Amino acid sequence: MLSEKITITAYDYMRLRALANLEVVKIDINYLKKILSDMLDDADIVSPWEIPPDVVTMNSKVQLKNSKTQECMIISLVFPTDADNKNNKLSILTPFGVSLLGRKVGQQIRTQVKVEKLLYQPEAAGDFHL
Repeated sequence: MLSEKITITAYDYMRLRALANLEVVKIDINYLKKILSDMLDDADIVSPWEIPPDVVTMNSKVQLKNSKTQECMIISLVFPTDADNKNNKLSILTPFGVSLLGRKVGQQIRTQVKVEKLLYQPEAAGDFHL
C-alpha cells in the first residue's frame, strides 16, 4: 500500500480496475498489477468534474524534473495499449507509471523526480472521453 492516498476519477478507476484484474502471465506485470490494485483499493474516487486540475490522471501530459541533475522530461501517462517510448507515452503498468498516477504538481516521485508541471489533464480540458 502507498503511504499516501491518491485521488482518481471514477472513469479511470473503472478502466484501471479492469486492467488490474486481467490475467497476464508475466511476473513483473502481475506485481505491478498488484500495486495498482492496492492503490485503487485505497483511492479517493471522484467524478471527472471534481478532480483537482493539479492531479495526474490517465492520459495526462506532465513535465518532470530530476532534482539531482536538473533535467526535465515530458511524458504522457497512458494505458498499456497506447504506450510508445518514442513519443514519451509511458504505460501505467511500469514502475514509474504506477508511481505517477494520482500525484500532484510539486510532489516528489522516487526520491529525486518531481512533478514540475501538468501540461495537459483531460478532465481540466473537458476531454472526458479519454
